[in-house]
Amino acid sequence: MARIQRFTSRTEAELARSALESEGIAAYVSGDDAGGLHPEIPYGVGGTAVVVPDEDHARALALLDEQFGTDAADLAALEAAALSAAPAGGLEAGLSRDLAASPPPAGDDAASPLSGRRPVVATLVVAVLVLVLVVALSDALAFAA
Repeated sequence: MARIQRFTSRTEAELARSALESEGIAAYVSGDDAGGLHPEIPYGVGGTAVVVPDEDHARALALLDEQFGTDAADLAALEAAALSAAPAGGLEAGLSRDLAASPPPAGDDAASPLSGRRPVVATLVVAVLVLVLVVALSDALAFAA
């Protein structure tokens, strides 16, 4: 089996699989979302893949490119637009300029309404958890007796 393309959603992958199967190419969607029960589960770094038998790989690529692909003119226009939008000096220069101009993030410890109270909140949370545990254990012991 050979992977022909990765998709960001299972829906896109299923559309591609359906298009390939309508042309007589056996295709499968590879990505674990519990059979569609949990579509919010990410498919890892690579997304969802469509795989086909090795002997149909070239034909499947050509079919998907014909039905869903972009032509060279579209890709050239997209590349030109991306390059014209890039800041002078490259992406790194634009990022450093943007970061230097941005204000400090909100929620700084000095301005936080909980500054200095974090140990108190943590102590209260631990105390509540211990109380719940003691009650649960006493109920379990009373039930066992």
